Order: sequence, then C-alpha cells, then structure tokens
Amino acid sequence: MADRRVLWIFEFPSLLGGERSLLATLPALRQTGWQPEAVAPGDGPLADELRRQGIAIHNLPWRDEGQQQRRELSQLRAELADIVKTRSCDLVHANSL
Repeated sequence: MADRRVLWIFEFPSLLGGERSLLATLPALRQTGWQPEAVAPGDGPLADELRRQGIAIHNLPWRDEGQQQRRELSQLRAELADIVKTRSCDLVHANSL
C-alpha cells in the first residue's frame, strides 16, 4: 500500500490534551500507511515533540512576534493555502477551532 499523507494543522505551540490525543494515533496511522506532516508554530513543546516523532513541520506562526495578537486572518489563510497546495496531502485535519 502506498503511503498517504495527512497534514495536521495546529494553531498553538502547546502540548496539551488535544495535541497528545492526536499524537496518540500516530502508531496506528503509520501502521495503516498514513504519514503525517504538521503545520504549526515552529517553536515550543509541540514542535519539539513533532520533531521527536519524526514529523515534518511547516512553520506557520499564528501570532505576532510578541505573541499578543493573532496575525491578520487574510494573511494566515493565504499562507496556509500555499502550504496545503504545495504538500499534495490526501487529507487535511485542523486540530483547533
């Protein structure tokens, strides 16, 4: 069976319940031929764990450098659309609202 790719989208750099629950599916996903990639902030506990698990990360910071304000929605949408188009994944899963 050829590998299929799923692109996980994470807004936050945290590694809490939702992120851990999704990562818990990793062994079964890989066993059934799915290879995940992630769109996520490139720094923080989540990025560290994704790298540890061998998951490629496409850095997309959702907040400004001061981490106070979410970046402009139109800019985020455009950047995310570019990543999704270039990765040619079979499935896209957003892990937050």
